[in-house]
Amino acid sequence: TGGSTGDASGTTGEPTTGEAVVRFTPDVWPIFQNTCSCHTQQVPGPGGGAFFMGEDAPTAYAALVDVPSTVVGLDQIEPGSTAMSYLYHKVAGTQASVGGSGTSMPQGSTLGADDLATISAWIDAGALE
Repeated sequence: TGGSTGDASGTTGEPTTGEAVVRFTPDVWPIFQNTCSCHTQQVPGPGGGAFFMGEDAPTAYAALVDVPSTVVGLDQIEPGSTAMSYLYHKVAGTQASVGGSGTSMPQGSTLGADDLATISAWIDAGALE
């Protein structure tokens, strides 16, 4: 009769492109949690991040997506554009190319190529929650 079987495991509502859709909560937030503790925890004193994104995925998403950077005239995350996303420039080490300042993040290390690719794919696909 055309009714639902109740099994939605094969349907996501996303276009079928052969590639998995990258989302913030399951894919990007764990990267930030593991590598950006100064900005995901309220760390007082030296080493504490000036920008606090939040301690959980929904708070961090709201603090990042379509939110203006306080450093340059870009959003922290501009859905659909890594080039216009200041946070991406900070983790890629290209912040000076857009008028930013300071060191790349995370401080004292760099993100691996896989993590950068995940963040880039997430932003370029529209920064889905």
